[in-house]
Amino acid sequence: MQVDGFLLENAAEFLQQSFAVLRRRFREGPHERLGLLDCLTIENCAAEPLQLLIDGEPASLGPRAEFSVAECPVDLLATAHGY
Repeated sequence: MQVDGFLLENAAEFLQQSFAVLRRRFREGPHERLGLLDCLTIENCAAEPLQLLIDGEPASLGPRAEFSVAECPVDLLATAHGY
């Protein structure tokens, strides 16, 4: 899975990301490629729920979440991968 981090450090980046979200193309906003991973664990050290976007959709998870690549039981059609 491709993992990207979105951290807005100033007003210009906030405006860039807001414009990308309004156009429904949030991946075009300012971000940093964190890597290609088979497994990822994220944890809130304060044991509070995690608020994040998963493929652009808001999600509220517990204080710890694990994500991994899994085999899909159906065939999917892809035209581009963006790497």
